[in-house]
Amino acid sequence: TANELSTYKDEFVLDDRALLFLNYLLSRMGSRFDMFTTELFNSGVTSTAEFRALIAKYLPDSGADIRLWLETTEYPERLQFSHFRMGG
Repeated sequence: TANELSTYKDEFVLDDRALLFLNYLLSRMGSRFDMFTTELFNSGVTSTAEFRALIAKYLPDSGADIRLWLETTEYPERLQFSHFRMGG
């Protein structure tokens, strides 16, 4: 649950959170997600700043959400899986 994330986040990378984040990107980017992943895996992106810039390229004005995903253990209602179904 969201309350348990802070217990484990600093211990190891949570696969579930990574999956939720990628699903969020897929849902928000729609058809641009394929272009995003192609560029991500073929461009030599190696830093957090480059990764964030690439997200911003395909998902402008998402900075606040991306900060939540990458810098905190928060999982607010508006970002929860039920709002971002895979593929749509």
